Amino acid sequence: MKALTVTAAASGAAVILVTHARGRLFHPAWVIHLVLPLAAAGAAWAVDRKRGPAAVRDDSGALPAAALLLAMVLYLLSSATADSHFFLSGWAPPDAAGLFRFQGGLARAALATALLTPLCLYCGRRRWLVPLAIMLALQWVTLRELYLATEWLPLYRDDHPSFMYRFWSYARSFPALIYYDPFWNGGKVGSYLVASGIMPMGLLFYPFWRLLPTLSVYTPIIGFSFIVLLPWTAVLSARLAGAGHYRHFAGAPDATISPVMQEAASWLREMTDDGSRVLFAGKTLHGYGAGHVALLPALTGREMMAGDYYAFSPKLVDHEYPPSQWRSRGHKGIREFIDLFNVGYVVTYHDTWKKYLRRRTEYYEEMASFMQKTLEITVFRVRRERPFFFAGRGTVRSGINRIEVRPDSPGEVVLKYRWEEGLSAGGGVE
Repeated sequence: MKALTVTAAASGAAVILVTHARGRLFHPAWVIHLVLPLAAAGAAWAVDRKRGPAAVRDDSGALPAAALLLAMVLYLLSSATADSHFFLSGWAPPDAAGLFRFQGGLARAALATALLTPLCLYCGRRRWLVPLAIMLALQWVTLRELYLATEWLPLYRDDHPSFMYRFWSYARSFPALIYYDPFWNGGKVGSYLVASGIMPMGLLFYPFWRLLPTLSVYTPIIGFSFIVLLPWTAVLSARLAGAGHYRHFAGAPDATISPVMQEAASWLREMTDDGSRVLFAGKTLHGYGAGHVALLPALTGREMMAGDYYAFSPKLVDHEYPPSQWRSRGHKGIREFIDLFNVGYVVTYHDTWKKYLRRRTEYYEEMASFMQKTLEITVFRVRRERPFFFAGRGTVRSGINRIEVRPDSPGEVVLKYRWEEGLSAGGGVE
C-alpha cells in the first residue's frame, strides 16, 4: 500500500510540473474554494463515525486515493488552468471579486461538490441514482447546447479541419495504415500509426466515416464521443477500480465553418479546373476561416499546395510558401516551382503576395476575392498551360492511395507527382 501511495503521489506531482504553463505554480487565493467541499466531506465523515464501526467504509485504499485526490485538487489550483489548452474552459475566476460571486468553473464546481456530497451519500441503497440522473441530465443539456450552437455544422476552428481531413482520408485508405495522399504538395506518404487521435475514433466510427459525408457526421461524432462516450468510459473505469464518484464537465463549442469559407470552397470547386493544383502563397496558419486549410481538398476535389496546412512546427517545415529554396531565386524560381508542380491557381491573404502577383499581370490574372473580418482572401489564375504530364499526354484522376492515368497514346508518360518508395502500377505498366 505504501508503494502504491508513493506512486500515486509521484504521478500527480509529475502531471502538475509537466503541465506548468507560466507565472505561479499555484494560486493560493483560490484555496478558499476548498472550504465548502471540505466542510461537506468532514460532516459526512463525522456522521459515518457516529453510526458506528459497521457504517464506516473500507479504508484499505484510502491513502492512494487521498494522494490522487490531493494531486487533482492542486492541479486544478495550478498554473495549468491558465493555459489556452486547458480542457475546462472558463475555469479560473475572472478577478478577485469573482472568488466570492461564484464566477468561473472552479467556484461553481466547489459549490456543486459541497451541495451534492450529502445528497449522494445519504439516499439509501439506491444512492447511485442521484449522480446517474445528474450525469444524464447534464449530457442531454450539453448535447442540446452543442446542437443549438452548431446545428451540427462542422466545427472549423484551429485543428478541427485537420482532423476532419484525416478522418476523410482514413475512410478511403482503411485498412491500409500507410497510404499515398496525392491531394497535398504533389503527393506524400501518410501513416495512421502516428496521426494523433485518428485510429481509435476512426475505427470505432468507421461505418459513418465511410458511408456518410465527413462534414455531416464530424460534429455529432465529436459531441457523442466527448459528452457521452468518454464520461461513461471514465465512470466504468472508476467503478472497476473501486471508486464511486465522478464529475462531468463540458466546454463551450468551437465555431463552425464560416459562410465565407463555404463560399470560397464552392468557388474553387466550380470555377477551377481539375487539371491543375491550387497553391496557398505565404503562411496559412489560421488565416482561412480560423482553422487549418487541410480539409479544403475534401471540400473542393482539388489538389493543393501549402507549407503549414496541418500547422506543422516551423522546425519541420517552412511556413512561408513556396519553399525558401525556390523563393530565394526570385520570380524565376517561383515560376519554375509553379511549372514543376502544375499550379493553376494561387490563393493568398497576404498583401505582399497580392502586390507581387498584381505586378505581373502577364503571368497572373486576379479572379475573385472573399472578405472575412479584416482579411481579404484573393484568388489568382496562373496564365499557363496546365498539364499533369512532363512527358506524354492524357488524363489523370487521383484519390487516396491511387492515381488513374489514361494516356492518349501508348508510350512513356511522366507525371508531376512526387515519387515515393512503394508506389507501383498494375495492368502491365512498367
